[in-house]
Amino acid sequence: PRYNRMWEIGRNTVLCCMHEMYVDCPYYEQQQYDMDSALEMLYTMRMSADYRMPFKSITDFSHSQIADGMLQANYPSVRVQVIPDFTLFWILMVRDYLRYAGDGKDELDRLRALTGILDRALEAFVPYMTSEGLIGVTPYWHFVDWVPGWHVGVPNGGFTEPLTVTSLMYAAALKAAAEINEAVGRKGLASEYIARAEEMILNVRAHCYDSELGLYRNTPSVKEYSQHTTLWAILSGAVTGEEAGELMDRTFDGRVPVAVCSFSMNHYMFRALELSGRYNQYAPKQLQGWETMLDWHCT
Repeated sequence: PRYNRMWEIGRNTVLCCMHEMYVDCPYYEQQQYDMDSALEMLYTMRMSADYRMPFKSITDFSHSQIADGMLQANYPSVRVQVIPDFTLFWILMVRDYLRYAGDGKDELDRLRALTGILDRALEAFVPYMTSEGLIGVTPYWHFVDWVPGWHVGVPNGGFTEPLTVTSLMYAAALKAAAEINEAVGRKGLASEYIARAEEMILNVRAHCYDSELGLYRNTPSVKEYSQHTTLWAILSGAVTGEEAGELMDRTFDGRVPVAVCSFSMNHYMFRALELSGRYNQYAPKQLQGWETMLDWHCT
């Protein structure tokens, strides 16, 4: 019964966030943000076989691309705001659309028309590569998640050195782009993206992995840790199988302080728990925030 209530509240939330575009929240900002829309699009496609709204959101963001290739964090908007990780969320949105809408001719034609924007989005990160091969500091807002102790959502050290999460997300986005390009017949580019993703993963392991603790640091030099680095290490394929499960165990064992995900990032944590074979062990703990909202009679 409690999960059924969660479902109904979730369904109502999605309905409240769908107008002529998705909005991040019905009451406050009411703007279409990439990460929020990536989640709302997934929920829509789980609830309905009508994919017009998801593709409209993808198209809206494609129109927001600025000169260097980055996409705007929220669009349409009267001011330009860029969050590099949100450009990567858009690439994941396109891959999700492919997986749900299918590989029919019309769907592939729509995706093929987006590949130029996708390529430019990935290339936008290349000028910021460090000598270690990580995604370095950009002139934009390096927001990761609303975590207590992180200034404006940026892990400590993230204003001056590479963020591990961004480099891992970039690897995940490269693999998503490879899947898209493979589907539309651009096999050479798909192979290139896979190779670049694997190289990025090797660079992250070399510079961001704490072998003593068996955890990924938030940045190469700052010894702080988060669920975020763990989940993106798993979703990017940097760790797989039982190695991923053991990484998840170390993340939750309480030996060192580990920053936890907010509600929105928890979606990706749940997917990482599935891939690592640890869903039954740790998902109930991650669901406690939703349990509290039920007790508060949220609708």
